Amino acid sequence: MPETKEKEAPPSQEQKLIDQLANSDPGKAYQAYHALTEKVTSAGDPGKEAERERLAKVLAGALNATKTVKERRGEKQVPRYNEKVRGELARLVSLIGGQQNVEAISKAMNEIDAREAERFALDRMTDEKSTASLIEFAKNGLGPDFRIGCINALGFRQGKEVVGALTSLTNDKNAGVRQAAFNSLANQTDPSADQAFAQAIAKAQGRDLLALQMYRVRLAGTLADAGNKEAAKKVCQAITADKRALKPQQKAAKIIASRLG
Repeated sequence: MPETKEKEAPPSQEQKLIDQLANSDPGKAYQAYHALTEKVTSAGDPGKEAERERLAKVLAGALNATKTVKERRGEKQVPRYNEKVRGELARLVSLIGGQQNVEAISKAMNEIDAREAERFALDRMTDEKSTASLIEFAKNGLGPDFRIGCINALGFRQGKEVVGALTSLTNDKNAGVRQAAFNSLANQTDPSADQAFAQAIAKAQGRDLLALQMYRVRLAGTLADAGNKEAAKKVCQAITADKRALKPQQKAAKIIASRLG
């Protein structure tokens, strides 16, 4: 008897909506995104863990789906969906959250086209694994602009690993990356963040020195707001004792110190 091929399962409703995201008609594409957003929101209700996991698997799979295209040198695997669709999928995945979805987004970030949308998605996910992914891409991501975006995202997170990563990035070859790292360090509530400022200010000149002094004042304010009065006082004292610190920065440091008691 001739072999019978198993029939492929019909696409799920979610898969049809995902395909509709790529529709050239903006109205239909919007309807699909709106419908998917409602599904994701509904799956977040208590008691719907299984549905949330199923939906996450569908969206993450679509985010990293590929198709085969023929070239002169042979066949090549490329993303199934265009940049716009993949960016929307990344946002939907980020709404669900979960460590397994961090992996899906991180994998997709290896592709150049949609990496900024996927950085945005990781930024929305606040678990440890997403932080680790942001650190990895801040250090080794493709292009300084993308890396700076990841560094800025790290500025809104706390922890020893974040401070360590940002501190190492203050020695990066790219000036923009270095400045972004200091800017994000100024948001940290870990007193050890000041070590990078002390070392850099000792060598800095001109505009770099001014920027570092301004960031350092902000670090003092961050520590004070976090309730770490002793650490904030030490930073303020270092600023006021620095003969190269400009008067506005010294004045700001004195004001912060005066409020600490």
